[in-house]
Order: sequence, then structure tokens, then C-alpha cells
Amino acid sequence: MRYFNTVGAIHPDKHYFLPHRLDWNKLEEFIEKEYYFVLHAPRQSGKTTAIIEFVCHLNRKSDYKSLYLSIEAARTSVEDVTRAIRIILQEFKRKIAIFLPQELEALAYLEKKLKNAESDESDLLEFLTKNR
Repeated sequence: MRYFNTVGAIHPDKHYFLPHRLDWNKLEEFIEKEYYFVLHAPRQSGKTTAIIEFVCHLNRKSDYKSLYLSIEAARTSVEDVTRAIRIILQEFKRKIAIFLPQELEALAYLEKKLKNAESDESDLLEFLTKNR
């Protein structure tokens, strides 16, 4: 039985929602032109769900490898950069496993880096530049 969700991302099989909220064609045009864009809307209005839908849409088309992740958890470590980097790398690993599970090389790289207790900024930079 579906119900209304007000505490996080919507799962269409569980929650009522208004699908396809974004103009995907316009967003794809922005991406092709390498434009930045901002999704601005009130709290609990479906922003996260819309972004996740768009990420899945892009991945189905196979023109792009798209990922949604939040690095909000890293803000708890503003005084400990090494810990913040580890949190970000862990979030990349978790979300790649969800959105791009076929990216075995990226997952193996992250697993290796996360086994190293001294992951730092260079590991994050290397990951971001290596896996474009």
C-alpha cells in the first residue's frame, strides 16, 4: 500500500508522487553545453526525487554515467579533513554501487583507498580525475 512520504527521497513503489517534474530535454541540453544549473524549490517539494529520476534516466540512455550523492555527512568533520575525505569516498562507493553497479573498476579503486586509513585530498582528486 502506497502512502505520502515527507522525510526523504520518494520510492515510487512505496509512495505517492508526481513523476517527471523536471524538463529532462532542457537539462540534457545544459549538460551537453557544459552549463551549470541549480534546482531551487521549497523543502519537501520533490527535488531529491526529481534529481534521482533524472540520474536514472541518464544512465538508462547510456550517453552519460550519472550519479547522485550528498556529501552533507562530511560537514561533521570540518576540523578533520582526512575523516571528511573518507566520508566522501565512502559515499561515492555507496552510490556507485546503487546507480552504476557495473563500474567495477571504480568500486575496486574506492575499496582499496578506503582500506588505507590515511586517505587524503589526493585520493579524492585522483578518483575524480581518473573516473571521468
